[in-house]
Amino acid sequence: MAGVLFLVLAVLKMGWISRFLSKAVITGFLLGAAIEVVVGELPKTTGTEVGLRGRQLH
Repeated sequence: MAGVLFLVLAVLKMGWISRFLSKAVITGFLLGAAIEVVVGELPKTTGTEVGLRGRQLH
């Protein structure tokens, strides 16, 4: 989802918005997106199932 957002912003030439955000904010956002992707792909990579109960992983 974050990649799609970046692509849309790039196509619309909205990069100037990043000047208003600190480097720490941008780095944190990208790190969070990377962790989300890695955690989401772990079950497929390891061949395991993740039990979901509500919104918590078990």
